[in-house]
Amino acid sequence: MSTPLADILAALPLFHTLDRSELNELVGLTKPVRFLKDQSILTEGQPPAGLFVLLDGKVAVMKQRPGGGADHIVDLDGG
Repeated sequence: MSTPLADILAALPLFHTLDRSELNELVGLTKPVRFLKDQSILTEGQPPAGLFVLLDGKVAVMKQRPGGGADHIVDLDGG
């Protein structure tokens, strides 16, 4: 059995002050999204599509170089 999303969000510092009804309301506004391997999620300098909470998998944070290519900054692990 998986942990309910409201419980996961409640454990995050950003959301720890929300009560259960507020967390449930927030969960109602969420939309689960799966990304393909090597798919770009965010692009530096562009507004994000929303707030992302990584529940499972790994995301690489990369910094694009002006002449092409990218530098690896850090990996973020979910779950």
